[in-house]
Amino acid sequence: MKIAVDMDNTLFDDFGQRMRPGIRELLMDFKEDGHELVLWTSSTRERATRILAEHRVVGLFTACLYREDYDPANTGAPKDLRAIGADAIIDDDPKHVDFATATGKVGVLVTSYRGTALKPDDLAHVRLAFRPAKASWLRWLHDDRPR
Repeated sequence: MKIAVDMDNTLFDDFGQRMRPGIRELLMDFKEDGHELVLWTSSTRERATRILAEHRVVGLFTACLYREDYDPANTGAPKDLRAIGADAIIDDDPKHVDFATATGKVGVLVTSYRGTALKPDDLAHVRLAFRPAKASWLRWLHDDRPR
């Protein structure tokens, strides 16, 4: 699955100084599960590349889309996953999550991270949304026996 991931208040705090607790491990798990990760941020290329490099997470993403790529006038354009062939988005902005679901994509809303403490299970629902199907579940789906 191709997953777009927001940057500001999703991966990092407002200032790009603190990384959301548990997000690096979550993204690494997604990559290990075979998901493709694309960064999609309303930050400028200059700001985003600096923050990604400082936190050493550039390598987690196969591509990056910045404000200049989809909303150069900063008008608040929606992140239209169809434009990049993505299946899902993880974002703290309900507008982008709602737009994704309205277009038949998966949208996962996270609490905005402002550098303060979050609940220990803050990302549990994100992990569940992209959990690989278990083999037993797949066998059940393809089982021709009457139920």
